[in-house]
Amino acid sequence: MRIEDAFPDPAGGTAVTGRLTGGPVRRGDTLWLIGTNEIDADRTSADKASADRTSADNTSADKNGVAVEVRRFLRLCGRQDDEVAHREENAAIVLDGLPAGLTLIGLMLTSVPPGAQP
Repeated sequence: MRIEDAFPDPAGGTAVTGRLTGGPVRRGDTLWLIGTNEIDADRTSADKASADRTSADNTSADKNGVAVEVRRFLRLCGRQDDEVAHREENAAIVLDGLPAGLTLIGLMLTSVPPGAQP
């Protein structure tokens, strides 16, 4: 799943949204964040320094992946407290275990650990 949006969940964790290309994803599953994000060229120097740190964090995610746990799913389109999100569904997944400062939008969320055969 490519992460389209990310925001803090008031109940704890971070919610990410996107369309599942694989699946299913279940509550309690361990998933991996992989990939890097581009940095805007039109930022102030303070923003660029912060973005450079974030880019370094994301480079780490690209090489090694970041393991995260599915805490729960947010309600979308009338679904409440589902235990499973299925292929081709738009999902809002609350994750635990995210490192601070990681820019999530644009990263991929996958069930296959980096370096493993799918």
